[in-house]
Amino acid sequence: MYDLLLKGAHVVDPLNGVNGVNAREVIDVSGWVLQPGIIDSHVHLGSMWGSPYGPRMLAMNGVTTCLDMAGPLDDILEKTPQYGAGLNTAILQFASPPFTFKTNAPSKAEMVELIDKSLAEGALGVKLLGGHYPLTPEVSSTLIKTALERRAYV
Repeated sequence: MYDLLLKGAHVVDPLNGVNGVNAREVIDVSGWVLQPGIIDSHVHLGSMWGSPYGPRMLAMNGVTTCLDMAGPLDDILEKTPQYGAGLNTAILQFASPPFTFKTNAPSKAEMVELIDKSLAEGALGVKLLGGHYPLTPEVSSTLIKTALERRAYV
């Protein structure tokens, strides 16, 4: 038995074969439109390129899961408990000088350090900002290959 049933809407859950359930509580939602939570695959929640209020704004508009495409990882993780709203959030740490790399030509060792640190702190991987700028296409290519070697998303 479930705890809650939203009644009057047509529920479609082909994965679990659900087509009607019993529950302890019933809420009639006749005339409403129900949909699964929205997944937003490109947001900016960090203070540097977005706003710490982003999670709350997303949740108020039906987003339940999102991918932050810039970080900074530590900034988002620090502010989420204060401003978050129960959102499922994945984060890519930005890879860009002078912030996460000292120069426009980081060594492979610097790339490994950034990727491994980001993964250890909870990121899914790294983000090339602006396509690859200010990194050269060659450096960006090495970063992509290095991320793949480290099993990180880029």
